[in-house]
Amino acid sequence: MDALQNLFAVYGQKTRVYGRGDAIYRAGDEAVEVYQVRRGLVGLVAHSKDGMTHLLRLFRPGEYFGHRAALAGERYHATATALEETELLSVSTADVERVLEDPKAARLMIARLARDLGFAERYRVDVLDSEVLAKTAHALLYLKGIAPEHRWTRAEIASFCGATVSTIIRTMAKLESAGLIRQDGREFELLDRAELMSMSGFTEA
Repeated sequence: MDALQNLFAVYGQKTRVYGRGDAIYRAGDEAVEVYQVRRGLVGLVAHSKDGMTHLLRLFRPGEYFGHRAALAGERYHATATALEETELLSVSTADVERVLEDPKAARLMIARLARDLGFAERYRVDVLDSEVLAKTAHALLYLKGIAPEHRWTRAEIASFCGATVSTIIRTMAKLESAGLIRQDGREFELLDRAELMSMSGFTEA
């Protein structure tokens, strides 16, 4: 059991339900709680100076968020939003500090933060430096893998890629014309995963 699992096992008693589009917290809010997803899907969203919306991370059932700001004593740097009806378990930052008085728990928390940093670095290499076609292929593979039943809007896909909605619509049309995906309204199906993975440099490991 890692530090966050232990934290929620001992102190996780407050459960809340959020509807699709509800903000759990907003960028700039004081970090007063850490969250675990019980069901649903949460997106971490940031807004750039030019007005673009960027989907930074996704959190599925069993995953945690808000802990980095709580541990750093900072305000939340992005907005956490329910992408579908979502149930969350939360604990206070005071409880986090109480658990981390144990040196073993503190070491486990450092290990978790190191893994989070590794994810962020791999994401930057794999996605942000790619061309838009590769970004889109990567996004479709990743989003379909992380939440296969979720009906992703083109705005959500664009946010994840750091692109405009019109760019994503055009790019997905190209992928469909190439026989790599099939679209039906908001639904999309991956027809040639191998080619999409080759195009994007995506790895599942």
